[in-house]
Amino acid sequence: MTTFGYDRPLHLGARGYLATVTGTATALVASRTILDTTPGEIEMQPEFGSRVRQLLHEPNDAALALEMKTSTADALGRWEKRLKVERAEITQGERSTTAAITLRPRGTGESRVVEVSSG
Repeated sequence: MTTFGYDRPLHLGARGYLATVTGTATALVASRTILDTTPGEIEMQPEFGSRVRQLLHEPNDAALALEMKTSTADALGRWEKRLKVERAEITQGERSTTAAITLRPRGTGESRVVEVSSG
């Protein structure tokens, strides 16, 4: 069975329809949805999401990096079991904070970075 989903952000593919993704890319797209959603944001699924956006406003130190990795791993472990969190790094700029989360689809050797920004 081939899994597929719609690519994020939504855009038209080469044939003029919404672009889709297949295979391990579906897990990466799903991870983006989970990391971009704050718990309580979806009324019918109040526990869905992660604390990443909330943590972007905390002071950047070793404790934050550990909390970011732990909370991301918890959220993805609950909602997207096809991925493993390898690393979480926070970069604070002048006007925004960015979390770069390195994910590895289980059963593969390749890692991908998903970024979530506060600004």
